[in-house]
Amino acid sequence: MDNARIDWNEHAEYWDDLDEAKDYAKKIFHLLTDRINLDNLTILDFGCGTGLLTDYMRKDARHIVAVDSAEKMIEVLNGKHYKNVETIVGELSNVTVDQNSILQNKFDLIVAASVCAFLPNYQEVLAIIKSLLKPNGVFVQWDWLRSEKDPNFGFTEEMIRNNYEIAGLKVESVDIPFHMMENEEKMEVLMAIGKI
Repeated sequence: MDNARIDWNEHAEYWDDLDEAKDYAKKIFHLLTDRINLDNLTILDFGCGTGLLTDYMRKDARHIVAVDSAEKMIEVLNGKHYKNVETIVGELSNVTVDQNSILQNKFDLIVAASVCAFLPNYQEVLAIIKSLLKPNGVFVQWDWLRSEKDPNFGFTEEMIRNNYEIAGLKVESVDIPFHMMENEEKMEVLMAIGKI
């Protein structure tokens, strides 16, 4: 799987109709709300896609900023007209933060669902995430557990712990709460929670 070459714009038109995508969003939302009360939080949804997770979170959150590098994914999300959601097309970078005033405010919670494993600069992005969190802020990441079949994609628990420590995030938990099936292959989902 050449994950670095995926053009997510090509998937925007039908993403909301994929049972796998809907199922993933529902599962991670329940995992999130089992651990964190979203009432009145300011949330950054990094790698929001078409907003499947955003849709669940917006009902409790005070305000959500949804960021994705795929313009067509953001177009689909914008077409849903959620009142307490603002969107940004772009990577999560220092330039993006500097150019968007809505990122100047800090967040109670930052989520990244199946995003970080696709980043070429994970450690840099973690540093930006930490800088965007309020005191006692929380970062929750769901990604793919690294496997022998694809040893260059995904994360191990040790990788998460090491990268969080370098970024200055305290690891609250790292576990494997569920798996997804893709082409009859089991893909373990890793969930990590870091705090300021």
